[in-house]
Amino acid sequence: MASSLQEALAAIRTEKYAEAHQRLLRLAEAEPGNSLVWFLLAWTAPNCSAATRYFTHLCELDPGNPLARDGLAWSQTEWEEVHQRSSTGRARRLVRREPVRVVGRGAPRAGVADMYTQPTGRESWRLWGLPFFWILVLYLLGVAAAEWATAFFNPQLGLVLHGSLLALIFLHAALGASGAEQKMLFTLALAPIIRLQSLSMPLAGFPFSYWYAIVGLPLFLSAYLALRLTGFSLADVGITGNKLPLQALVGLSGLGLGWVEYQILKPAPLVGSWRLEDIWLTALILFAFTGFLEELIFRGLMQRAAQAVLGSYGMIYVALMFAVLHIGYRSFTDFAFVLGVGLAFGWVARWTGSLWGVALAHGLTNIALYMVFPLW
Repeated sequence: MASSLQEALAAIRTEKYAEAHQRLLRLAEAEPGNSLVWFLLAWTAPNCSAATRYFTHLCELDPGNPLARDGLAWSQTEWEEVHQRSSTGRARRLVRREPVRVVGRGAPRAGVADMYTQPTGRESWRLWGLPFFWILVLYLLGVAAAEWATAFFNPQLGLVLHGSLLALIFLHAALGASGAEQKMLFTLALAPIIRLQSLSMPLAGFPFSYWYAIVGLPLFLSAYLALRLTGFSLADVGITGNKLPLQALVGLSGLGLGWVEYQILKPAPLVGSWRLEDIWLTALILFAFTGFLEELIFRGLMQRAAQAVLGSYGMIYVALMFAVLHIGYRSFTDFAFVLGVGLAFGWVARWTGSLWGVALAHGLTNIALYMVFPLW
């Protein structure tokens, strides 16, 4: 584990905070009593709400630790490495500069204690008087109910339910949430938007294979707006070049996943032949608008935001939401399969810090499901 800690520290020194944070999350699972890991988790946290949570845990874990007594440290404050001579040789430690200059994301210039310990007046407010965790559970159940209504009862009712959920989520984000919770709501809104786009777009006059692109183009804009509203960087949501050979290996797993899902669903082919002019555009559409776009939404934006408010449960929550949006296939077996794939993709994206492997795997899964095996 010492080498993993050194890798995390090296990432911090080069300001690769997202990469360092992922390494430290794995270290925290392996060494939950390591106070330095919790201090560095606070340092590399994606937002001040998450930083405060990690730092509070550090104080509870080891209140006498100097790291706990010196106040909250976060990567958006200036810092420097100080070299000191001691009886054992030259030692290094990380210290904060005073006065602290907070940078980025529109944060005001203030001291750390004032910046992160004073209540905003909104953070204590909870919709329906419930903790935020249970609000997220209710939103998940609401999306599930809307999907069930769409698939088994009446698509118009599903449209109304999804629209109502979207309005409620935005209202909650605007009036009842701030910080990490608000960012979670901004990304969560993409779930009902996905279904609203597919139910309301005028698709009847277009070939079925083009439907994904017609629905996907506005979704790309929605994902971009969510990225801007949350303040996440491209690296934060996995648009990085980390471990590219491994990403390629992960991506090839999509062919096997596509075969398994084909055995479950047995869909009709999207194309009529293996001719290049028939398959290349459909394959590109499936990769861009199901593989990359859906992974950007779920394993990039939504999982990034969920981990800040739900910790390790964030990956499970996002995988459940991903599976719920497949209720329309009317197959419990496929629901369980998609849930398992969502958990696996979430773990890979978290471990590697990159979306490219899971995006390629997702795209190849759908290409195999709708093109390769139906024409085999």
